Amino acid sequence: MSKVFKSALAALSLVVATEGMAKGHLSASLERAGKGSETALLLTVSNDGDAPIAMLKEQVPTVLINGRNLPSNLFDVRDADSISERAVSYTGFLIHQKTFQEDAFTVLAPGERIQVNYDPANDYQLEASHRYRVKYVASGAVHPTDNLGRAKRSALPIGDQELVESNSVELMTSASFALPRSFQARLPSRPGFDDEAGKKGRDLSRPFFYAANFTHPY
Repeated sequence: MSKVFKSALAALSLVVATEGMAKGHLSASLERAGKGSETALLLTVSNDGDAPIAMLKEQVPTVLINGRNLPSNLFDVRDADSISERAVSYTGFLIHQKTFQEDAFTVLAPGERIQVNYDPANDYQLEASHRYRVKYVASGAVHPTDNLGRAKRSALPIGDQELVESNSVELMTSASFALPRSFQARLPSRPGFDDEAGKKGRDLSRPFFYAANFTHPY
């Protein structure tokens, strides 16, 4: 075997190996928002890998319900003033979707990022004069499914990250802090839920809504 052929073969092997190692990777960062309420946050989800990668839109989330509410519990919120830093109750939506079509995913190119403004006061039972530590925690390995909920082959570049976690951010609520009115009265026309005046008082320690097979408007 000639030296020229050996060199060409080695170069080809290196190119194939390098392409095989190309991989997308999701990272997340959380910071205080520069505007909005005292608890407003800015979430950034980025692909810091060297290949495209897909992520379920509701896990980012690129669309907030009613423009403010999460589709599921995506943040770890802790009461920093308690001895054990107890978890703060999530009282927002819990949407369990059985099937995931390919259009429910977003694809991030290498270096691309998505930013979402979010206020945890809309979904978590925060109180006045408290310190909280907040961290974003989502799944990066959800796969498209068929109509029966079974994983199916897809051209989407789904990663293998079970969890995508951000840094923790500390929030401090003022003595005058109050939960948004939307937190108290999300469905005023439904019996058993708070009306617009905050009456009837539902159990705020439990999630607000659960759908067995919800279709997102993506």
